[in-house]
Amino acid sequence: MGRGFDNICKVFTNPQICKSSSFHNKIEFKEQLSTCSLKHVDKNMKKDFTVIRRTEEVDDTLLTKSCAVLLSFHRWLNNYPTQTSHLSFDSSNKVVKSTAGVRVVEIRQTEDELILQSWVFISKVLKFSFQIPQNVLSELNNQNLIILVEDSIGTIIKEEFVA
Repeated sequence: MGRGFDNICKVFTNPQICKSSSFHNKIEFKEQLSTCSLKHVDKNMKKDFTVIRRTEEVDDTLLTKSCAVLLSFHRWLNNYPTQTSHLSFDSSNKVVKSTAGVRVVEIRQTEDELILQSWVFISKVLKFSFQIPQNVLSELNNQNLIILVEDSIGTIIKEEFVA
């Protein structure tokens, strides 16, 4: 979960692939029917069956808010025809700028890319620049970090910086 999501394969699937057969073969019917005997079946007769196994699929998919917003604006999942933007990060002033509007800012550890801090901007009013708050930088104590930023048309930058 530290990188923002668990079980993402349960959320994004290929619609061309057949649905999961996890529910198949759970009920075994004891009554054998042929097409000839179908018209003679007593509708009030209790049907005999056995539940072979019962499994309930628990949807344990978890997306952090920043990951969900990152995916919702991602270029692979949207159609942004020929739109371009300029997205930049000024490491000396710790300011992110985008001509299309900043949507997600994540600060991650360099070793395992664990998300330490994130900000999302999903309002209709676009935020064209964002400065990492000074109190967050002082908490991070001059560590080597990664900043990941995405704008409104799915442009992503990922850079290393020192807090």
